Amino acid sequence: MPHITLDSKGLWIAFSLAWMRMTYEWFEDMAAAGSKPCKPIVVDADDLISDREVVRRLAGMVGGDPEELVFEWDAVEGEELEGVGAVARVYESTLLASRGVVVEGKGAGGLEIEKEVEGWRGEFGGEVAGRLRGFVEAAMGDYEYLKARRLR
Repeated sequence: MPHITLDSKGLWIAFSLAWMRMTYEWFEDMAAAGSKPCKPIVVDADDLISDREVVRRLAGMVGGDPEELVFEWDAVEGEELEGVGAVARVYESTLLASRGVVVEGKGAGGLEIEKEVEGWRGEFGGEVAGRLRGFVEAAMGDYEYLKARRLR
């Protein structure tokens, strides 16, 4: 298997939203032409964790029953927690301890590229941080295009 670096040609596509945008536009064109494919749905992960109405709307659109959705539950404790395997306990620790969808600190809201670049610089070095910044900046046009068309 060849070694992949940030210099690898074509790696930008892994950091890009270009293919998602092209797929979205293809479905839009097909729907507009009256063809069989359905109108595409763009879902923002931040909306899934913070906006129950978006989740209800999405459930209905894909054939689910919005009344069956669960947003709050009891945390797993005591004997019930003892019955959870060790690996599952590690991977599902946030879910098991929660009483509902955890929103705080999980979304992209408030992210600042400069702070992210600083973190990348510390983790990967200046050159890689600069390249990652370039990938993010190059993807922003497609990101904003898709975000503007998301389910609300």
